[in-house]
Amino acid sequence: GYDMRYSLVPIVDEASFGAANSISTVPAPQVAGSPERFTLGGLTPNTTYHFVLKTRDEAGNWSELSNSASASTTGDVLGTVSDLMVKPWSDTAPTVGVHVATFTWTAPAGAASYLVRYSTDATLLTNEQCENAQTAAFTLAQAAGTTETYPLTGLEQATRYYVGVQPVSAAGTVGELSKVVDVLTLLDVPYFSQANGEYIEDDQTKNWGDDYYLNGSNQMRSVGCSLTSVAMIINYYALYHPVPAMRELINAKINELGGITPHTLNEYLIRKGWYDTDHNFEWDVIYDLTGGAVAYMRPLDSRNDAILKDSFINKRPSIIRVKSKHHSVVPIGYVESGGFIINDPGKIDNHTLGIYDYDYQIIHPFQEWDGESPKPAYISFKGYKK
Repeated sequence: GYDMRYSLVPIVDEASFGAANSISTVPAPQVAGSPERFTLGGLTPNTTYHFVLKTRDEAGNWSELSNSASASTTGDVLGTVSDLMVKPWSDTAPTVGVHVATFTWTAPAGAASYLVRYSTDATLLTNEQCENAQTAAFTLAQAAGTTETYPLTGLEQATRYYVGVQPVSAAGTVGELSKVVDVLTLLDVPYFSQANGEYIEDDQTKNWGDDYYLNGSNQMRSVGCSLTSVAMIINYYALYHPVPAMRELINAKINELGGITPHTLNEYLIRKGWYDTDHNFEWDVIYDLTGGAVAYMRPLDSRNDAILKDSFINKRPSIIRVKSKHHSVVPIGYVESGGFIINDPGKIDNHTLGIYDYDYQIIHPFQEWDGESPKPAYISFKGYKK
């Protein structure tokens, strides 16, 4: 048999041989005169090692020390991620959501896995500080030069995250942090379609798209976009009003109606007499149904992208009227590769303002009340029926 040992210092006698590291995986000897080959793994890169061998015969007698052989390992060839980006938006496969954002990059040489570093604090995304950021381990590394795709999950709604990637070699060497990119997740505004939604009445399943406004000839499916958008706003604040007591107030109010849907909101407006003869409705219903916790504020009569983007950062969804369409939608975010992302009550499969040429005329903003300071002065507005 063989007794092979290695050390970081030369092995020159029995004492240094005894102190060296023994290798238990050396194979048994072959027929005398045959060349032997053995590979030892798990060594440290850029390090010189010294090796010595002793042999044992069938009677158990050990030989003298062999000659000493030395060899040096090389360093990992580990590249850096140089093109990290948020995966370009697609309406058929959205890449940014309420709790997820998908990133892509080209696999560098030597990467066996990755550490995806992310934080809401940009100062943590440096080589010196990134270990203090949140970390997601990604082990499905592709061959160098191919595209890596990683969906980062568990994110908070309407929150800006800073993200970087470090490659890791098979030996465990951690590479340099990539360039840092940022992404703003979407507002978690519950979606309703004005054309399709079930409710039970008289033991029958009905579709609120077939509901009529008051006693008129206008059905929800054709003119219910503003009412449906308002239902989305109320449900959002029931989840995310920043003051817990106000959330309880909103939920208590809407629970009286069995929840707020386009159907229950329409029925409530009819009972309150808040439709005019043309079937437009008072947007004061938002103030009423939230106990003053949310107020409709003065509308902005022109396009203002900066204010709209601020509404996402401030977690205050608004309603906009798309230009020349007399149609209301709820913007829920902005992605550089996709523009404004929307909840469109009229088109469940539409996710961006692109279908409306990214144009809009009016922003209808809202303001929450903290329950202590004077209530915001709401604006009485007879909103669009459509």
